[in-house]
Amino acid sequence: MAQVSEAELLDVQKRLLVAKSEIYRQTVAVELHRLESATAWVPPTVSALQIAYPAVLLAVPLAAWWLGRQRTPLADVAEQIVAGLSTARKLQALWTELRNPDSSARP
Repeated sequence: MAQVSEAELLDVQKRLLVAKSEIYRQTVAVELHRLESATAWVPPTVSALQIAYPAVLLAVPLAAWWLGRQRTPLADVAEQIVAGLSTARKLQALWTELRNPDSSARP
């Protein structure tokens, strides 16, 4: 077998490293292209949000005011439930106090 000199071995290792480096460079380029295409929607969206932001700041309180004035059956039911729960709590406290009159008397 022929022996390989150290210079030839270093030259082969250098070419191998250059080839690996080129492969890594191409991989990074492909990933960068994928990243750019995946995030292409971000700048237009941010720009649109920046334009719409002042309008949203005005619209939200106005919408809340307008929707708050509207009476819906669901709001009526929710109001009745809350009133019923409040009444039930008061009645429960009264019932407990009437059943145990000694516990409420304090010296």
